[in-house]
Amino acid sequence: MDIFNDSNGQFILEQAKAGQKKELFKNSLILGILLLCYNIFLELSVYLYYYFFYFWKTRKLTFDFDVCKDYIADNIKTFSVTEFEMLGNAFVTFVSLMGIVLLARIGFKIKISQMLKSDKKSVMLGVKVFPFSLLLNYSFTMIISIITVFFASRGIVIPEADFSVDKTTFIAGFSMFLYMVVLAPIIEEIVYRGFVLKLISPYGKTVSIIISAFIFGFMHGNLSQFVTAFATGIVFSAVAVKTGSILPTIVMHMMNNVINFIAIVGEDYSLDICITVYSVLFTCILLVGVMEVFLFRNVIRSKPQETTLLSTKESTKTILLNPAMILYLAYLTYHFIEQIIKANM
Repeated sequence: MDIFNDSNGQFILEQAKAGQKKELFKNSLILGILLLCYNIFLELSVYLYYYFFYFWKTRKLTFDFDVCKDYIADNIKTFSVTEFEMLGNAFVTFVSLMGIVLLARIGFKIKISQMLKSDKKSVMLGVKVFPFSLLLNYSFTMIISIITVFFASRGIVIPEADFSVDKTTFIAGFSMFLYMVVLAPIIEEIVYRGFVLKLISPYGKTVSIIISAFIFGFMHGNLSQFVTAFATGIVFSAVAVKTGSILPTIVMHMMNNVINFIAIVGEDYSLDICITVYSVLFTCILLVGVMEVFLFRNVIRSKPQETTLLSTKESTKTILLNPAMILYLAYLTYHFIEQIIKANM
């Protein structure tokens, strides 16, 4: 009788695991579709932005894309490249976010509001953890800088993101602030933390944290940002999983970007006050981050409590080995390699 009960219990356990695996595969497929569609929306929105920018500058309406493209190419020096690119980033990512949110809500019944529910305590956790994430960011930035210099000395260029301001106009600075400090943190947290963790974290919290951070880093398209975004992404994702909300990580992301924005404005606009503020602020936060490493070592090392029956290996394989996720990762890999090739041509 005991043998029968043991066998029956094992059968029920295996059935439950099979059910979770099936649900995880389904959710991973949905996630892959959403991420692929987001990138498709990004590509298509670029064309919309050219029409928008042409109309904004000329007050003329045209449906001929070549007219828009030629106008911008001929007149790009009369306004700021930073203005064009940052407003473009803001426009394209916002339109694409609206597209993916509608697809998620109508096609898959996923509500974005569920990702944003939080309380003061959860937000404060994000603020407290932020210095440690900044410390990680800075540490890996230094390592990547050394690697970049090493390869550069051997004639190999490792592409890096350029956030310098070409013309120090108000609109250029405002457009950078709008995208870098306001929109990018909200949009990236919804897409790369919100959707990812909502769909796969119930079936493996640790795995979902790592995969969310990996995708977040990989989508930046260059080695420098990949490494730093992956490292800080683990911290961000862990906070999101612990609090059950991306609102704390949006705050953390904004804090990170506003510090970088102050540094860029200070250097490119030659504002000594901004350089001073950045130096003091960055140093103080970095010191707090160092203190947190020693004061909260056990907290940093702790793993989230799992509620899934699936092993880490089972969860990882199920998430990554489905058609939509394979296509999405192939798309990111293509653009990652493309950037390296372009930088070395």
